[in-house]
Amino acid sequence: MAVRVGVLNELPKRKKRVIPRILQTEEWKIALNKLAEGLKPMEYIALIFTPEELARYQYSSIKSAARPIKAHVRKYHLPYTVQGVHTDEGLTIRIMNDVARASKKAV
Repeated sequence: MAVRVGVLNELPKRKKRVIPRILQTEEWKIALNKLAEGLKPMEYIALIFTPEELARYQYSSIKSAARPIKAHVRKYHLPYTVQGVHTDEGLTIRIMNDVARASKKAV
């Protein structure tokens, strides 16, 4: 047995290696290809999940489903906004390029 004294900031941290379930879906792969091409101003991509699909991916709220997508957009510094809303079709996660609207607000 060994005893070690150190600073809390120097503790090794376990890296998260699990890919979120929503980023493994076929819909996300299609959206990712479209994001690679780029979105025109005022254009959006909508990922629509029915209640059955949400149960299959074990998501219960909008935030938990949209969080990994928002993290992806931030990680790669993409100029897009992520928004999750409930619609008649189910849970809709929109990835929007609202550059034109943002520039109007700045003026």
